[in-house]
Amino acid sequence: MIATGIEMFRREGYQSCSWRKLVEKSGAPWGSAYHYFPQGKEQLGVAVIERAAQLGAAWIARSFEGQASAAEGITAVLRGSAQLLGHERYQAGCPIAVVILERGSHSPALTAACAAAFESWRRQLAQALEARGFEVERASGIALITLVVLEGCLVLARAAGSTEAFEVGLATLLAQLGEQGQAGPVAVRT
Repeated sequence: MIATGIEMFRREGYQSCSWRKLVEKSGAPWGSAYHYFPQGKEQLGVAVIERAAQLGAAWIARSFEGQASAAEGITAVLRGSAQLLGHERYQAGCPIAVVILERGSHSPALTAACAAAFESWRRQLAQALEARGFEVERASGIALITLVVLEGCLVLARAAGSTEAFEVGLATLLAQLGEQGQAGPVAVRT
């Protein structure tokens, strides 16, 4: 049900996905749906956001694997997102952004889950930058800017049917990284 929820929220949004539609599309028996999510759609929504956050964190980790520089990692995050969006014909966005825009202010549970998801991505990006020699405060700021650019690019690209916003956003981020962005991870001394 969670995987189905992620795909449905990405494409249709939270509001248009009824509990019945989510259960039916997932193929889960009704008894199981109520067993695992006794509070219904909102509880499933929180689980979907938490899982989407985990998947996003894994995406970030893969983007910065090995000896990738900060510039290479951020390029992989943005270009990978642009490629995925283009592959999906600009029909799917970030399920977390969709939920917070549609429903967040009406649901403290969904708001908290979305905030935690974005914060986990920011921490992951900041840690990757710190590992590449960026000072803690600067790494956190660039991580936040990266999320702002990424989410904004997803919205603009879906509206325009073009990944142009990703290239402009990426150029801005690379300028923000400067020369330090070209250095790979710093060796940890033991």
